[in-house]
Amino acid sequence: MRQAKPDDVFTFARPEQIAALWPLLQRHLGRTLSMWRWLLETWKLLP
Repeated sequence: MRQAKPDDVFTFARPEQIAALWPLLQRHLGRTLSMWRWLLETWKLLP
């Protein structure tokens, strides 16, 4: 997810799956963490 475009990520995982694994994923996202957090919060998948 760190180096992939969001469209490519969603080819392999649904947004709900990413949100469910968020506690494990976020430490691996590097500089893209804020973008992924914003996206999932906008879609109301994160609190």
